[in-house]
This record gives sequence, structure tokens and C-alpha cells, in this order.
Amino acid sequence: MSASCTFEALDFRFNEEVDKNASGVYSTFAFSRRAQEILEEHNTSQPIFLYLAFQAVHYPLENGGDPTEGASNWPLRGAKSTLWEGGTRGKGLLYSKNLFKKTGTTYNGLMHIVDWFPTFMTLAGGETPSGIDGVSQWDAIVNDKASPRTEFVYNIDEINQNAAIR
Repeated sequence: MSASCTFEALDFRFNEEVDKNASGVYSTFAFSRRAQEILEEHNTSQPIFLYLAFQAVHYPLENGGDPTEGASNWPLRGAKSTLWEGGTRGKGLLYSKNLFKKTGTTYNGLMHIVDWFPTFMTLAGGETPSGIDGVSQWDAIVNDKASPRTEFVYNIDEINQNAAIR
């Protein structure tokens, strides 16, 4: 005797309701569509902070190319999956018409991903909780100062016996 069961499981939600329109839609497209709706409906005389995090977060911060696939990380040494900067350094982008004294600038200060939270807390006028690893980079970014960070741990891998600290 065989039994068959057919059902459709939907777990994509909009607030507390199942979003049946999102079935079969790539989440990045669904999130982008909703962010665009929020911005279009927003009263522009009021400030807004919109943080949009995609589930494919490594794509905008792609670190290190694979030379076997034709990538070049020059002038950085190393490649993807190495502890050299050619395999670990990522890029970031900040944009605002009102927050920066100069436009078209590049900040080359030493920054780790854990610094984004305290940096945005400073920007928003909040206080960063004590005891976290990140440091605010906001003053250095907007005033073209040296990074407050002087070092960070890239990795400590006891299994493969490698580590890197910058």
C-alpha cells in the first residue's frame, strides 16, 4: 500500500502574514521591490533610515578573486581562500547627498566588518554598547582622518595551523 501526500509549504512572510505572492520569487527581488515601495510612499519632508540586507550578503562584499577563473587581485597578494589581503579585503560604499563634506572620495583606513555597527550608531546619534569588538569609523571617514583601528584578527585556524593578524 502506498500513500501520497501533496501539500505546499510557504514560509515567506510579510510581517505576520504568509506572502503567497512571493512563492517562486528570488528573495533579493522581493526585498528590493518592498524597499522601492517604502521609498516611493515615504514623505520626503521626513528623514528615513532604510537598511536593506539581502540573503546573498557576500556578493556586494566579494573578497578576493580566483585567478584560475581569470581574476586578478593585483596589487594585493593572494587570492580567494587565502589569508593574504588579495583573498580577504572587501569593498564598501557609502552614499549621501547631505552627510559628506566632499564627494567622490575614497577612505583607505583599516576597517573590519564589526566596525559598521558602531559607525552607524554614531551616525544615528546613538551610543554603542560597551564590550563589543567594533569601533566607530565615522569621524575618520567624514573628516579624512586616520582609522582608529590599528589591527584586527583575520583568522585563527587551529585545524589547518594557520592564522593572520593585521
